Amino acid sequence: MSRGRKKKRRSGAQAKGATRPVSKKSKPPCGGGKKPSKPESALGSRLWLLPLGLGLLLALPLLWIVLQSPDNLPSPDISSAEEQVQTKVEESRVEVLAAPDDPASWGRYGMVLDAHGYDEAAIVCYEEASRLAPQEHRWVHLLATVLESRQPARALALAQRAIELDPSYEASHLLLARLYEQMGEPNHAKAQYQLVLSSRGSAEAMFGLGRLAYDAGDYQEAVPLLERARGAQPNAAPILSFLARAYRRAERRDEAADIAAKLEDATPSVFHNDPLLRLVAQESVSTLGYQQRAMEAIGRGDLPTASGLYEKLTEINPVDLDLVFNFASLRENMGDVPGAEAAYRKVLELDPDHVAAHLQLGIQLIRQERLPEARSALEDGLAIDEDEPNLHYTLGQVLVQLGEAAEARDHFERVLERTPDYGPAYLRLAELAHQAGELDLARQHASRAQGLGTQLSAELSELMPEPKP
Repeated sequence: MSRGRKKKRRSGAQAKGATRPVSKKSKPPCGGGKKPSKPESALGSRLWLLPLGLGLLLALPLLWIVLQSPDNLPSPDISSAEEQVQTKVEESRVEVLAAPDDPASWGRYGMVLDAHGYDEAAIVCYEEASRLAPQEHRWVHLLATVLESRQPARALALAQRAIELDPSYEASHLLLARLYEQMGEPNHAKAQYQLVLSSRGSAEAMFGLGRLAYDAGDYQEAVPLLERARGAQPNAAPILSFLARAYRRAERRDEAADIAAKLEDATPSVFHNDPLLRLVAQESVSTLGYQQRAMEAIGRGDLPTASGLYEKLTEINPVDLDLVFNFASLRENMGDVPGAEAAYRKVLELDPDHVAAHLQLGIQLIRQERLPEARSALEDGLAIDEDEPNLHYTLGQVLVQLGEAAEARDHFERVLERTPDYGPAYLRLAELAHQAGELDLARQHASRAQGLGTQLSAELSELMPEPKP
């Protein structure tokens, strides 16, 4: 996301006057001189001035707001931000101009700036909101979060103040613990983490205590704490990384290797249970912001929210192939077959050669029992990639239902040419051979399927020889 911004110029409408036309019927006097022009009436003059007067009248409130603009109101350069971001920032700024003594307006402007990465400007807004409402916890806490990595000593004092204002807000205690840890005061950090852990099983608190134990060289204490943290957030890369290191230090190398192998697909950060920061994140209207919120929603299993966010993303970037495909996948995972079908068709409008979209479209059509259409979609995919095994297998299943067993067999055999250890393809071949009365061939395919761990049907199981005692 670009950081640069410039102020938008406001252009006022220009009042256009009109000269009165000279009448073609008027004639000069006999002496050859010009006839004196008839003076305009007073009413005509007033009517001519009316648009200008109205324009000035309408502009006065805006002019008054601009003249009353606080000296410390930040106006960061947003010229290279996405259009919807520019609109959001400008609207929030105008709210402050309209109510410069309202701490909520300052605070919300700060949240909008914070959500889009304009930290310096957000700091100014949070500071002013805190000055206007010194007993309001949220602005002090949010100011501390922005300063956490920039000015940790000041952030620590603010976190302490936030706890004084609202001792029950868990995220302020966790923030203070992180700051103590950052400032090299492990005992104070440990006290804050334990305070949170005593009231609720916080993954962040367990992770913090595990880090502190690891840094102190107490790996036997660190491991169970980090394991509990992993249990709460199984895919958080920082937790997995520390746990792998703790396992190695505790001479549990196989477990360390197993955890390290999971890092590649892990989420990059630990989820902070901070309701105020979630409100900040919800102010983001950037593509990146929507994507981050969607991934967080997926991580906690909230697919409807993730789908709604991806729908907004596709409205912002309707030709972004990956966004549209991900949106289609979410609709599919939610069980919205017609919605998934429509989205996969949109992918194919953008890229007719998208093989995965042909496959997934075929699957959605199968689920709706529209087998001829499914066959066409899958064949279109094979026309692009004739060796794709998933297309061959799925098309084979469609052809079986359409009663075209010989052609279905050809597709299952094509699957095994590319993936010779795919048990389900052997199972389908065994079923087709059994139906055709080719019992020896059916037994052969069933044996291969069973050997690869694929469960046989009752009919095929009867074909298999009895195991020797």
